[in-house]
Amino acid sequence: AAVPYDADGAMRARRSHVRESVRGTVRGNVRSASISSEKGAVGMTGGVIARMTGLSAFATNGGKTPRVVIIGGGFAGLNAARALKNAPVEITLIDRRNHHLFQPLLYQVATASLSPSDIAVPIRELLKGQKNAKVLLDEAVSVDLEGRTVELKTRGTLSYDYLVLAAGASHSYFGKDEWAEFAPGMKTVEDALEIR
Repeated sequence: AAVPYDADGAMRARRSHVRESVRGTVRGNVRSASISSEKGAVGMTGGVIARMTGLSAFATNGGKTPRVVIIGGGFAGLNAARALKNAPVEITLIDRRNHHLFQPLLYQVATASLSPSDIAVPIRELLKGQKNAKVLLDEAVSVDLEGRTVELKTRGTLSYDYLVLAAGASHSYFGKDEWAEFAPGMKTVEDALEIR
């Protein structure tokens, strides 16, 4: 008979450690974001948020609190939101999934060493307690840079003063789609479960 993973408590401790690692990675010591008020975009350098000179770098919107829209709840999007925790802004983070996925451990889900819930943490849980941030479960379908709006799949149009595009990446077969059968991607929980 198969022995449950938690039979000796070792796997339970390991899972707890993995979840804390996921939280720690996202909640860790992040740098502040740099703002280009001319273009209305948060600057990113090599996937790491660049240092901001001070909170006064945010241009006010006619006396209103500046609105920052972040598209994507992966590492870059969450780090941008956390970096702006104490900034005088209103943050809206948009993601089509309700969880942040720790992709480096997808192979362990594929080999049944971990369950999907061990590497996927709700985005709202990661941002709880951050009063200037809210999370929308939706998908951005277009961005109007001139009008400073984002069109969402189900919630209409959302205005912004600053935009962070952190939508992530997907694998490519470079026009050789027949390779997919022999080299499956592993970017989602569904990919890992299909391999399992």
